[in-house]
Amino acid sequence: MSNELKACPFCGGEAFETYPYGDCGRNDDYGIECRNEKCNADVGWFSNSEDAIDAWNTRPTPKAQIAAGLRALHKNLLLSKEISAHSNNGDINYIIADSMLDALLAICEEGK
Repeated sequence: MSNELKACPFCGGEAFETYPYGDCGRNDDYGIECRNEKCNADVGWFSNSEDAIDAWNTRPTPKAQIAAGLRALHKNLLLSKEISAHSNNGDINYIIADSMLDALLAICEEGK
């Protein structure tokens, strides 16, 4: 584990550690924030500095981001397929949604 903070994942700005307030009586007073006032991203509060830094520096892998996008697409295609089954021009929409689902499933299987 490194104490060096990565740049903000949203704007690329510099990050800084916020320190405990001391007299608040809370155990979760460590956090990380982006210095860019237009961004103001933060990681929330943690009971120690190391956990806050680890949370800030953790980034989803590109594969995880792609998988999340594919899951969202799959959900929308299933919904589209269901709606198409009940519409006037549902036949062609149903076929398109069904073929897109097949292609998506093939991509998902390929990535395993």
